Amino acid sequence: GSTPYSIKDGVLCKGNELIFYPRAKHEVNYTVPNGITSLATFSIAYPKDMEKIDLNQVTTMAKSSLLAAYKLTEVTLPKDLKKYNPTTKTGMEPGCIGSCSKLAQYIVPTENTDFEAVEGVVYSKTKKDILYLYPAGKPGQVYHILPTTKVIEALAFWSAQQLTSMTFPQGLDSIKDEAFRQLPKLENVTFVEPSNVKHLGTAVFRACSKLKQVTLPSKVTLLDKPFDACTDLETINVPNGSLLKKIGSNSFSTNKKLKNFNFQGSCQLEEIDRDAFAYLPLLESFKFPKSVKTINTNAFRGCSGMKTAEFPDDAEIEKIGKGAFADCGLTEFKVPNNVKEIEREAFNKC
Repeated sequence: GSTPYSIKDGVLCKGNELIFYPRAKHEVNYTVPNGITSLATFSIAYPKDMEKIDLNQVTTMAKSSLLAAYKLTEVTLPKDLKKYNPTTKTGMEPGCIGSCSKLAQYIVPTENTDFEAVEGVVYSKTKKDILYLYPAGKPGQVYHILPTTKVIEALAFWSAQQLTSMTFPQGLDSIKDEAFRQLPKLENVTFVEPSNVKHLGTAVFRACSKLKQVTLPSKVTLLDKPFDACTDLETINVPNGSLLKKIGSNSFSTNKKLKNFNFQGSCQLEEIDRDAFAYLPLLESFKFPKSVKTINTNAFRGCSGMKTAEFPDDAEIEKIGKGAFADCGLTEFKVPNNVKEIEREAFNKC
């Protein structure tokens, strides 16, 4: 029989898709062979010697298709590469290039209709309203996002090595999932108010180990593990006038050094989902906004240092879920007048 597999310049391919690039291949400047239009997930991972790559005729890049090329300094995108189409699964999938710690610049041919490079950073063409890829090894502790930017794509700043501070301009609308994953030096995050950011994706600042304090943007309505595995995070501030409605499950349960979650004024928070603040030993108190109606299962379970949980006199809280404050350090708890349901073991072992 015939096999769909072939070897091109020592690289395993299947039809027009590059499947596996040998890690020990001795090639400093690599050009993807003619006829190869697709890169599979992990197809080029941990290449030992690669310093530059020209993606040539590639039109589809899967997530993590170019990963952990630790000597890589330059990537040339293909002229026919398009933005990702989730229906056909073609184009440049978010997170297709990651953990390339010395990558200093992206080059985009002028013929490309969807992307352009601005000082080595990939933006949408021509509005420059979407930031797609930031080279992880780009010099400079600060990067000024173009004022035209509305969206920062998922995993756009993955493992950016030098950035210590990020300021998000007023016009920005959305920061997608894990956009700032594993930035080892990032210490300060500022949302210029009045911020227009309405959407923070899942784990948007995942594993930024030097972040200590963050003030959230006022128009965000949902938090879904925004600082997952930020091991030194101590303080979260929710600004006055916040539109926050829900804190999702497990949102802060990995932030073991979290001490303060401060509501700095009015807030529209209605629901704290299961395990949102579970097992945070340094969280000493929590002052709930009037608007909170539901505290779900195990929301504050195991917060052994929590001495007080305070509600205003006119609190709208209706439900305290199973184990919501179990294994906490509470010394007293005043049940608000509006509470209709306290589920089993809500205060177990307090």
